[in-house]
Amino acid sequence: MGYFDVEAVAAVNRLSALGKAGFAYAVCARMQPHYGAYAEAEGWGDPTALQAALTTLHGAVFAPAAAQEVQRVTDAVEAATPDSDDFGSVLGALAQDACCALLSALNWLLHADEQRLVEVLTFAHNTVDLYVQEVLALEPNDPTLEQKIAEAPAMRREIKWHQTALAFLQGIPRPTESLLQELIQGNMLELEQLPAY
Repeated sequence: MGYFDVEAVAAVNRLSALGKAGFAYAVCARMQPHYGAYAEAEGWGDPTALQAALTTLHGAVFAPAAAQEVQRVTDAVEAATPDSDDFGSVLGALAQDACCALLSALNWLLHADEQRLVEVLTFAHNTVDLYVQEVLALEPNDPTLEQKIAEAPAMRREIKWHQTALAFLQGIPRPTESLLQELIQGNMLELEQLPAY
């Protein structure tokens, strides 16, 4: 994973606790539209469960989250997570990544396990990785596959977003609402570029 498993992890570890919450919120908020697209296309899912969980995660940037509330929204997201056997399109995999990233972030709120934040990064990377493979119709056995993915514009944009977001969040005790809103502007992916979309 390169950047995501070395530089990004080190940068996240340097954030304040509230900075980590803000970063997790921003990553998950940028992934949420993938779930909405899946739910609309498949007629299955519960986007309101993800929105409620995002609201809880957002609130945790500004005040401690009640464990009971975090568990409640966690249970709802788990119930709304598509099973890999239940979808046949790439949108299903993107929706699953969105749910899993959010579940990892919520788990971090409950247990303060830093590995859960690494998982949020992993799911973000996996999402862009899969998207690039689908849009560019890359062959899985291509010996230059990883290089092609790393050099793809979508992956470069995502790395740039992470670098910018982490730079903004470094050295501040608590993200502001305006900063959070700035971080979640724009689309993570151009879903209309997917062949089957």
